[in-house]
Amino acid sequence: MSSYVIFAKYAASSLASVREAGYQSRVPAMHAMIGSLGGSVERIMFFDSCTWDFMLLVDGEEDMIFAMGSAAGASGTFERFDVLPGRSPEQMDAILQRQYDWTPPGS
Repeated sequence: MSSYVIFAKYAASSLASVREAGYQSRVPAMHAMIGSLGGSVERIMFFDSCTWDFMLLVDGEEDMIFAMGSAAGASGTFERFDVLPGRSPEQMDAILQRQYDWTPPGS
């Protein structure tokens, strides 16, 4: 499994509903969605007066991220969201050690 950081900004009506019900009300729904797709939630952080309303740190497969993004995007719940793949220091070092054949344009 891979790790992903998901940042999301609620649509205004969704944020109003979250504030009315309480932020804790969303935690079971987040765990249920990620879990139903075979992943797990490692961390949830909410933000106030920020570019993003919350951040999820999740473990799962790339297909899980695609399915989740498609469902979330189509629902109108979010104004925007961004998904960043996370890598451990060991994974980053391994990537840097790879050899590749590439010539920049104009060389």
